[in-house]
Amino acid sequence: MDKKSLRLKLLQEKKELTSNNIQILSQKINQQVIKLEPFQKAKSVFVYASLPWEVDTSFIWKYKEEKKLVFPKVEKGELKLIEVENKDQLQRGIMGIMEPHSGKIILPEEIDLVIVPGVAYDRLGYRLGYGGGFYDKTLPLIKGVKVGVVFEQFRLEKVPTEEHDVPVDVVVTESGVFWR
Repeated sequence: MDKKSLRLKLLQEKKELTSNNIQILSQKINQQVIKLEPFQKAKSVFVYASLPWEVDTSFIWKYKEEKKLVFPKVEKGELKLIEVENKDQLQRGIMGIMEPHSGKIILPEEIDLVIVPGVAYDRLGYRLGYGGGFYDKTLPLIKGVKVGVVFEQFRLEKVPTEEHDVPVDVVVTESGVFWR
């Protein structure tokens, strides 16, 4: 199955998950993320504001006093990394995703850890994204640890890849932590 068809199929499956199930699974995933040594040591975390059918990343706000929180903003076809100090700095942006409307621009090489969204991940850490290519352009610039979070049912044997695709270092699901 090609990327586009697979993406549409899996997104439909994600949207059929109940919000209660998403919260339960997200909590298990997030508990594993915060136990990761790279997360504990990270001074800066680049994280996405989750959509209703994604792994909920709102847990990150508990760490706003001890870590620099950085969120993506799509601007002129590129992903800008913006440090924010509170939720009020986020507003609906492209595709209804919450993104910063103010904050300090951070360079990719300043990121210690990135939590990467994905429709699906495979066993080698490759992701099936949403098709915008924003993370594909940004991930190679980030030297920090790349953490993919996804519900176990969307951790596939193999996702279609292209030459420019960058795998994450670790995929975390409710079932475990899978290093590359």
